[in-house]
Amino acid sequence: MHFFINNFSIRVFETPTNVSLFSMEGGKTVLNIKSDTELFNPKASVILADPFLFVNGDTLYLFYEHLTKWFGTGRLCMRSTKDLKTWTDEVDVLVEPFHLSFPYVFEENGKVYMLPETGGDKSIRLYEAEDNSLTKWKLVKKLKEDAEPWYDSVIYKREGKYYLFTGTDDDVQQVEHLFVSDSLTGPYTEHPMSPIYTGRDGGRNAGSIIEHEGKMYRPVQVCIGGYGEQTSVMEIEKLTPTEYKERRYKNSIIDTTMPPYKHGGHQWNQVEFLGRRVVATDYREKNYNVIETLRKAKHILFR
Repeated sequence: MHFFINNFSIRVFETPTNVSLFSMEGGKTVLNIKSDTELFNPKASVILADPFLFVNGDTLYLFYEHLTKWFGTGRLCMRSTKDLKTWTDEVDVLVEPFHLSFPYVFEENGKVYMLPETGGDKSIRLYEAEDNSLTKWKLVKKLKEDAEPWYDSVIYKREGKYYLFTGTDDDVQQVEHLFVSDSLTGPYTEHPMSPIYTGRDGGRNAGSIIEHEGKMYRPVQVCIGGYGEQTSVMEIEKLTPTEYKERRYKNSIIDTTMPPYKHGGHQWNQVEFLGRRVVATDYREKNYNVIETLRKAKHILFR
């Protein structure tokens, strides 16, 4: 057992739009939210991760997971900005009795929705914002309920069809599945080409589907050597109700030569805001918090 835990922190940066896609070169930090690294903090914020950006009018929103205690229950938080300089304080936007993460937020037909990871509930749950503040969310529907949990789900609309990308992870293998529906709220049926990927280098999403210059990209987690080590990108070459094809577009887009990313990261989400490309990432850090390390040891020895 390693005598450390892997913290995650969040960095948001901007780059000129003429910089190559999925490049961190010349990125200017606009927000850096660090997790706790104090050795004896009994309520350490050990994970600030899975950042998603969402533009609504003149405001850029950042949604992310906040986990206090390594074996605690994650909640979803939000900050916002109008100028990429001043950000609001953190506010909790969704708390459930089970673990929450991966707060994918999107707009459809004038309404704002969230599709967070709710694997602890063994379901895929669709929420809708109750007002324009995006601080309160109500459950619309459980899109799927199964005996096994689904992880890191995103929905992508193309030519009137809704495609649900979601995965399973049994700590041995990661498998990405694809479902399709005529309606946002389903029912969703498994795509004839599903599962679309099996492996710990592409079987789990690392953000939403990115559309750029008519092409579609699926950021994926790389967890071969451990959870959260790196992020790669698949290009979706064909997506119809009966066909699916993707290829590996770029490996290892997290630049581990940059100081914050020395130990990697497992999320990439980007938007256009104020004429600039804004990217949200998380990054992994080793933390030797004594209390959390003891909790980890107890969990491994007595589970």
